[in-house]
Formats: sequence, C-alpha cells, structure tokens
Amino acid sequence: IAQSVGGEETHEYFDYVIVGNGHNSIPYCATDRLKNLEAFKGKTIHSHNFRDAHSDEYKGKNILIIGSKWSGMDMLFQFLGAKDESKMTDFNTITVAQGHFGFLHKSSNFKKYKDEGKVIIKSGDNITFTEDKVKFEDGTEQSIDVVIFCTGYQYKFPFLKDDSIIKIEHNGQYFGPLYKRIFSINEPTLIFIGL
Repeated sequence: IAQSVGGEETHEYFDYVIVGNGHNSIPYCATDRLKNLEAFKGKTIHSHNFRDAHSDEYKGKNILIIGSKWSGMDMLFQFLGAKDESKMTDFNTITVAQGHFGFLHKSSNFKKYKDEGKVIIKSGDNITFTEDKVKFEDGTEQSIDVVIFCTGYQYKFPFLKDDSIIKIEHNGQYFGPLYKRIFSINEPTLIFIGL
C-alpha cells in the first residue's frame, strides 16, 4: 500500500488484504423488464433514499414496490407498521411487483391485507407504464402514484485499478471469481468479507 503523508510517500507491505467496504451505497434500479418508465409522472425513489413511511407524500397514495426480497419486505413492513396496526401508514394500496425469486405470494404474514385489497402481489415481469398507471403481465392495470425500487445495490471497488482481479458483471449485481464468495481466485491474498 502506498500513501503520502506530509509530502513523503511511504510504502507498506502485507501478506493479505481484507476488503470490507460494504455494498449498500450505490442503488441498482432494475429497469430491464419495465416499459415506458419515462412516461410515468409520479414519484420514483430507490429504497436507499426512503426515509419515512408516514410522510405526507405517501398518504392516500397507490404505491408500487418493485422487488420483494429483503428491502422489499422491509419496505412493506414500514408501511404496514410491522405487527402494530396502530403504526400502519395511511396509504391507499401497495402493489408489490416481485421477480422470479419473490416469495411474498407464499407468505401468510400479509394475508389479511391481501384479502382486504390493501396489498396486491403481481409479477414484476413486463410492466408497462403510462403517466399514472401500470399494466402488468397478466393484463390488469392499476393507478399508481409512487414507485419505490427495492432492487438492491451494485458492487463497486473503486480502489481496484482494473478488472484483472475482480470482474463486476450483470449490472453490478455479481462480482468474482471468488472461492466460497470470500477469496479472490485471481489474487488469493485478497479476501472479501461481508458481501
């Protein structure tokens, strides 16, 4: 490692380098299965920038959550008040568009809200936007005021000068090659933790 301190460059050598820079800082907005998103006139936000489910910007609104893994489930709990109904926000409906690996349609946690029509589960494939509506793959349409992307984050390693050690692929959703998702295969003394 080379660093400059007080105008003097110093070098230090290590047997191993552990990378623990995290990856929840650069939002990934999965738009490849969305059509005409630019026509939508409502609010769009990534969960990374979400702050308060009780904000006026969500009151009485029809909300579309795109993504149903960890951040999508967390977002749903934010609006539903987790297990305390007195903390439920004043939204109109929440539609969750889940991808191929979504599991909300199997969950019994939200059955009551699904039965009441407050929570709607749809496929996240082939969604078409208009100014204020979305059309889903099954042909149904729904008015939407707010779109919240819960589609994860991109991996970035700006301190690695080139991609000869680690390659970032699939729109920043995968990096490797790594052994056991920890040890760099191309540089075994480079170890990734917590990713």
